[in-house]
Amino acid sequence: MKASKLQQDLQQIIAKLHLLSPYGKEQLVSLVPYKKEEEKLLQKEFDALDYYQNLLKDHLPVTKALDATLRQLKNIIPIIDSCEKDQTLDLTQLFEIKQQVMVIQNLRSQLKKILEKPIIELQLANLDQCLVLLDPDQTGLPTFYIPNDGTPQLQIARLEKRLVEKAIAKATTSQDREELMTKRQQLVIEEKEEERCFREQLTMKLKPSLPALKANIEKLGLIDIHLAKVRLQLAYGGTRPNFDENDQCIVLKGLYHPIIVEELAQKGRHFTSVDMRIEQGVTVITGANMGGKTIALRTLLLNLTLAHMGFYVFASFIKTPYMDYFDFVYEDMNQQSGGLSSFGTEVIQLKEVLSQINRKSGIIAIDEFARGTNPTEGQLIVKGLIQYLKKYSGYFVITSHYDHILMEGVRHYQVVGLQQLDMPVKDSMDDILETIGQMMDYRLKEVNIQEEVPKEGIKIAKLLGLDQELIHTIEKIRREESHG
Repeated sequence: MKASKLQQDLQQIIAKLHLLSPYGKEQLVSLVPYKKEEEKLLQKEFDALDYYQNLLKDHLPVTKALDATLRQLKNIIPIIDSCEKDQTLDLTQLFEIKQQVMVIQNLRSQLKKILEKPIIELQLANLDQCLVLLDPDQTGLPTFYIPNDGTPQLQIARLEKRLVEKAIAKATTSQDREELMTKRQQLVIEEKEEERCFREQLTMKLKPSLPALKANIEKLGLIDIHLAKVRLQLAYGGTRPNFDENDQCIVLKGLYHPIIVEELAQKGRHFTSVDMRIEQGVTVITGANMGGKTIALRTLLLNLTLAHMGFYVFASFIKTPYMDYFDFVYEDMNQQSGGLSSFGTEVIQLKEVLSQINRKSGIIAIDEFARGTNPTEGQLIVKGLIQYLKKYSGYFVITSHYDHILMEGVRHYQVVGLQQLDMPVKDSMDDILETIGQMMDYRLKEVNIQEEVPKEGIKIAKLLGLDQELIHTIEKIRREESHG
């Protein structure tokens, strides 16, 4: 199933996270918005981000040590699972556990020397007991081997094997060599069996250390995620959102969408940031097609969702209450199925998102609803939708170009729109679109509900080079109808 527009935007942002470890990448899969009742955990997440932000500024040796450790980590969770199930570990698995334990212990030692009061996830559990089992001779080397005294019988088997190997080298007849080779083969079998016994015993001895090792692994995954979130903010800007459960108003200042910012920058254009105040109930955004209404909705919904996922937001300021859901109803030709029209698909989307508004508090963004049906009926449907949603306490932001849909109790924003009509002659459609983009003022201004919906469709058609005779015909009909 094709991802929704909100999911696509989130995926693009998450793809910007530069994760260094398999544990960070694994935790990334379960990254979802915190629930309303998890507000303390969400604030704890932002406290952690603030801590790492200061760490990156003031403690470069620490962040270098963290990065170096994260890069060295391999995913040993399957090995730990095998150990917990009493499945005897092989030499490679024991080597990988030892290597990771040594890396973690080294980081733990460095952090204790540098940081006086580290946050909980930087307080790694001591794995000395685990390391003693894996490195009994205290070599400090990451290699793993089974010592001669691993078991009493192993030492004997290896000694006898060496003696037999010396005898083989000195054998003078083929019969003596063959007998010695047979004896050596038997000793090898005995040696392998003793090594298996040693690995079996070691596997059992390691089990008490596994909870501490797993706790450290989980913390390292969190460290990776948190560092990546902070570095994302350093790369694209942003700030910590403010949550206020006592004030049910959403305040947005300097809101932007980093992906679209990049796309526009490649064309030499800039993104017009969004400033809005959204009260409980219905907010309507009106404006011409190509006026940026859909971009505004995407930017709004993306940032509110990221705020509840524990990300710094792409804005100069955000204040919001805690929310349970974030939904986007929009026309997507690629998601039509079962013979439904674009309008039919919108209706199904709306039906699904409206099913939760009685039970939870959240925001629903609805983009140009009913544009796929005839204008008269579409206008009635949108007006009815606004009237219906007014009685609920959630947040509903609707974009539309229909006339006569506004009513008392609805907040109204309007795209400022086209600032001029005269446009220099352009050869290509790309140049025409580029110029229209430069002429369009994408800012949102709050206006009263009596303000007419902008009528800039004919202007845009003229700028796009529609046949002049057709334009004159349309304008003539408009004049006749307005006087008649």
